Amino acid sequence: MAERKIEMRDGEILSVTQTIGSGGDIEAGHMVAVLSGSNASARPAGDVANHTVVGIAEKTQAGSVSGALVKMDIRRKKAFKLKNSATNPIITMLGTAYVEDSETVCVVAGASNNIPAGKVIDYDASHVWVEIE
Repeated sequence: MAERKIEMRDGEILSVTQTIGSGGDIEAGHMVAVLSGSNASARPAGDVANHTVVGIAEKTQAGSVSGALVKMDIRRKKAFKLKNSATNPIITMLGTAYVEDSETVCVVAGASNNIPAGKVIDYDASHVWVEIE
């Protein structure tokens, strides 16, 4: 075998080309999810079946009614300060934070689809630090 030069990325900012789904605009600073399956598209994260949180939008990206592909940057592999749910707040530093909406996380109780946002690393009554891989 011969030596070879390998290219790499740190994976912190993910540049994706994706259609923006019917969830509307993806606003900067909000969690972004990708809907899996044949209708794969990016959208604001929510408690919606088949969503996978991929990170936080770096800038606002307008939705496209035509389904055209758009390129956007999504930040991940960091801890992000998100809102703590008023109805199902996180009250422990252990475990997973679940998506309530694109800027709010909650405990699993009360969520319909139990979409993981990431790992809780700190919290208070109004905010939760969530590590999104």
